[in-house]
Amino acid sequence: MRRLVVAAAMLLVALAGAAVAPNPAAANHFENSTKTCAQPASGLGAFQCVLTLGPTADDAFEPGEVITIDAAGAFAFVDAAVTGGSCEAVVTGVAPGQVTLTTPAFCPVGATIVVTETLTAEAGAQVCQVLNSTFNDPPQTVCAAGFVAPGPGPATAAECKDGGFAAFGVFKNQGDCVSFVETGGGNPPAGL
Repeated sequence: MRRLVVAAAMLLVALAGAAVAPNPAAANHFENSTKTCAQPASGLGAFQCVLTLGPTADDAFEPGEVITIDAAGAFAFVDAAVTGGSCEAVVTGVAPGQVTLTTPAFCPVGATIVVTETLTAEAGAQVCQVLNSTFNDPPQTVCAAGFVAPGPGPATAAECKDGGFAAFGVFKNQGDCVSFVETGGGNPPAGL
């Protein structure tokens, strides 16, 4: 009887240890993630970013995993959509400070999720995001590798004339561009 009690106690200790031990693969859940961002040459539009969520080669997204992408800099989310990858996640929420995704019932090992994002940002800000989920500890930060620094907007009304407004990519028409110049940028482009 004593051997049975000792064996049962050892089994309970082993099970308790397994229940609280972290998953070693979870620590690197988003290790292979990448991000690229670009902004219109005028520096006046929103950033267009592509975030590829990639777990380690021997890891997979969990069924129904909720992934949060948090703003970690001077920017806010305008929109986000899953546009590719080999795991068909769904965007379940977009707020200025956070995008939320949910994975399907199955994603193969090594699958990726590609998210296309539209962000507003201060000129020259580095675009970094914190990736987190219940299966990721600690959170992973990923920054844009292909960041394009914004260029100047129009300095004079003359730059807006004769179709010049179109070169900036954010003005609705010539009047919109001239209004931007005359207010020193106080009247934002209608195309934003």
